[in-house]
Amino acid sequence: MTEITRKRGIEVLEDCSWGTHICLFSETKEDLLETLVPYFKAGLENNEHCMWITSELLTKNEIVGAMREVVSHFDSYMEKKQIEIIPAKDWYLIDNAFNSERTLDDWIQKIDSIVKNGYDGLRVFGDLLWVGKKNWDKFKDYEAEVNEVLLDFPMLAICSYSLTKYNSKEIIEAMRNHQYALIKYDGKWERFNNSIEMEDEYNLEERIKKVEAKNKQLSESQEKYQKVFEEVDFFKDLLMHDFNNVLSNIKAS
Repeated sequence: MTEITRKRGIEVLEDCSWGTHICLFSETKEDLLETLVPYFKAGLENNEHCMWITSELLTKNEIVGAMREVVSHFDSYMEKKQIEIIPAKDWYLIDNAFNSERTLDDWIQKIDSIVKNGYDGLRVFGDLLWVGKKNWDKFKDYEAEVNEVLLDFPMLAICSYSLTKYNSKEIIEAMRNHQYALIKYDGKWERFNNSIEMEDEYNLEERIKKVEAKNKQLSESQEKYQKVFEEVDFFKDLLMHDFNNVLSNIKAS
């Protein structure tokens, strides 16, 4: 396919060509909105058909609300169906089962359809929270095939994996099957180019473990401070109770 540069919309990524396949490692809905709203904004403004395949982490109303804040005339894009917001089960799990061949065929048919309708290509995000341990090997092989197939089609894709759900080995396996990976560390997004090919695998695993440890530390800190706040509230209520008793005694005397 002739290389045509597309606006990525994500600050840490440069503009890229059709066929680019990215994995995004996220923890919260805020992580997703922070990256995906500008990503889809760029697609809508550059005559691309957009598909946001979501999970239970983000509702359609939350996505629409976030897009309206950033994209001018967003409702008009919705009305002409330039952007679709689809539950993952309705795309990946038809008849409650994942079929890699069917899903690949569906992508190719979708691209053919939207190009015939005048769009430059397809911009996609897929939230993969639905992928469980029993589906992992099958889906991993599917992602590897997508990485090859995409090179021949006008399509950009981001796949989101939860850092809290997968271990270091699975994260590295996911990175192998994408051209880029994005991981948030110390509040900033880091980009890995060409997955494992650009990094020493041992060092990469160590970095991922550091990210996991950092996230665990943050979670423990949040729990610690939550307990402190609860104790403060308890003592505040206790003091107010004692103070009210003192006032009652003064009034009674």
